This record gives sequence, C-alpha cells and structure tokens, in this order.
Amino acid sequence: MPQYWWDIYGPFDPGEDGYPNAGQVVRHYRNLKNWTPAQLGEALGKSARWVQAMEHDNTVPEAISRRRAIAAILGIPPILLGLASTESVNPTIANTETQKKTLITLPTIEQYQDVLRLYWELDYTSTAQESLDDIKRWIHHLQAQAKDTPSEQYRIPLIELICRYHQLATWIARDQRDYGTAFYHANRAIKLAQSLNNNELIAATLFRRGRTKLEQGDIEGAITDMDAAIPYAKRSRSQLKSLVLLASGHARVHAKNISGTDITQALTLIDQAGRIVRSGNLENDESFVKLNTGRFHQDRAGALILISKPNQALDELELASRSVGVDQTRRHAYINVLRAHAYAKDGDITMALATAEEALAVSKSLRSNINIARLQELHDLLSTGKYKDSPQLARFGLMLKR
Repeated sequence: MPQYWWDIYGPFDPGEDGYPNAGQVVRHYRNLKNWTPAQLGEALGKSARWVQAMEHDNTVPEAISRRRAIAAILGIPPILLGLASTESVNPTIANTETQKKTLITLPTIEQYQDVLRLYWELDYTSTAQESLDDIKRWIHHLQAQAKDTPSEQYRIPLIELICRYHQLATWIARDQRDYGTAFYHANRAIKLAQSLNNNELIAATLFRRGRTKLEQGDIEGAITDMDAAIPYAKRSRSQLKSLVLLASGHARVHAKNISGTDITQALTLIDQAGRIVRSGNLENDESFVKLNTGRFHQDRAGALILISKPNQALDELELASRSVGVDQTRRHAYINVLRAHAYAKDGDITMALATAEEALAVSKSLRSNINIARLQELHDLLSTGKYKDSPQLARFGLMLKR
C-alpha cells in the first residue's frame, strides 16, 4: 500500500496535484471537531446536504478564499487543502513521487491514539455512522505501517491500535444493526488481541462481540463470549473488569425460560460489578468502555425490566440519568428507551409512549438504528395487547414509519 506525505495527518486517498482527497480531509476534521454537517453548513452559509455532498463527492470549492475559510473553521492544516507547498513538509516524510516510507515514531503513534480517542468521543456524543469509512481507512493505514515496521518497539503498539480501531468499527456497525460488518471487525479484533496475549484487549474484544450477539438475538452466544471474557477481565483494570461482570449478568436475564437460579446468578454478577463501581476506583484504560455509576444503574435497570421489576428499574434509571454527562446524548437516549419499556411493563401507557416519542426523536437524529429497533419492539408489543386501539400508540407508529 503506498504511503504519502500526508500520512502523518490521516489516511486520506490521493486527490489531484499531489494533495489528499479534500472531501475526506474536511469530513475527518469536522468529525474531530465533533460537528454535524448542519453545524458546518451553518458556519459556511450552506445546508447540511451541501456539506455531505461536498465531502462525499470531493467537491470542496476551488476558490482559495473558501478553502481558507474551511481550513480556519475546522483547524485543518492549510497544506492538506492545497493552500501551502508540499516543499514545507518534513523531509523525513515521503512525497507522492518517491513514495518513501513514513518514519514511525512514538509521537506518531500517540497521534494515532489521540485520533482514536476523538472518534470514540464522537460515538458517545453524536453520530459516528459517517465515520465508519474513515475508520476503515485508518485500519488499512495502520496495517501497512505495522507490516513495514520491523522494530517490535513500534510494531506491537501499532497492532494494539489496529485491534482498538476494529473494536470501534464493531461498535459503530452494531449501532447501525449492520451485523455482518460488526462481526467481521469483532472477529479480527479478537484474533489480534489473542495474538498479543493482552488480557485487557481480549476481555474488551470478547465483551464487544458478546454485546453484538446479544443485540442480534443470539443469547447463548452472548453468554458464551461474556463467560470467556471474565477470566481476562479479572486480570484487567477495574473499569473493564466491572463492565464485563455487569454485561455477563445482563446477558443472562435475556435467556428464554429463565429460572430463579439463573436470576440469582445474574443479579450476583451485576452486584459484583456494582461493588467495584461504588468503590470509586475506576481506573481509565484504553478500552473506551466509559463505565461509571450512570452506566451501572442503566444496565441494572435493563435487567430489572426483563425480570418484571419495572418500579425498581425506574428508580435505577433516575440514578443513571443524574450520573451520565449531558454531552453523552446517545446514552441519555438509551436511558429513555429503557424508561419507555419500564413504564409499559408497569402499565402506564401514557408515560411509556411520551417517553418513547422523545427517545425516538433523538435516536433518529443520531441515526441509531439499534435504539429505533428497540422502540419498534415496544410498539409491536403494545400493539398486541389491550392498548392496540390507543390513538397515542397509532401516532407513535406513524412516527416510527417516517
């Protein structure tokens, strides 16, 4: 795979005249700024659709003044939009004619890690759906770098990064219910983690594949993955360890014909996670799981709904809502999805549908197909019972179809 002088900025396809694809550059830096197409469009006096077409079709305005404006707004290095000469690029970096190899250094690896963190933040706070192609380019780029790096000092961190980028791709594809793509990246991530014999990587990759199986409806497969993750999680830092225990308990309550013993075992795992969370010693790691008290109460509520304890679940969701940061839009939307299910389980159809409508509006703005599917399940469930002729339910059904 050829390497270009701009590889230190990002894995962009070549454009014209020795510069990278400008549309990809703009989308990449817009994502890093955590802006939607609508926000960039507002800054430029254009529509969100215009921005999306510009990025997708590489129709960035040729006018120097317009390119300078875009570069200034998004913090794009001018050279990436052809606003400076490539002669100013560090001479240790390859140009497109000679295609010499980019020199990998620890600062370069740290830059790649920073980009990964920003994409994870984007996933938690808005929508990363349109970033999936960019993330795939990063994976190909890092694979080429690892292949051409003989030093173990740099090659191993690069492989770890590839594993983490695969996990991010898994999570985004799962949210879009693109399970084929999600499992492709999940399986690649597990294989890399096992090759490195890295406990935290193995635990995180098994957890994400297990959650994907759970969302797809493969309950037994999800439990198998979670059980396999537990021994590695117990040798990991506290945040990942407690999340795997929590997820394992949560998966168990989805089982068909669940027994009292199964419920006890599931709640025991969830409570083990709770003790770690309440200790307050949640060390940050590179698994990007973002477990806190809010996430714990959220998942415990999900389990309580499934074992028909809706009032306890609503109490947990109130605690979750207070503990989740206001910027974590996706998580707040999921909390409201769970609230809607809890109200429905409790027989409060008015509150269930009012909350569901609020959650649906946010989920559509985030293009979170998985949340929309959960709300569709709620609608289908209510449509088969005594509320099937409810005008409020009919209105919610129309909202789902729009």
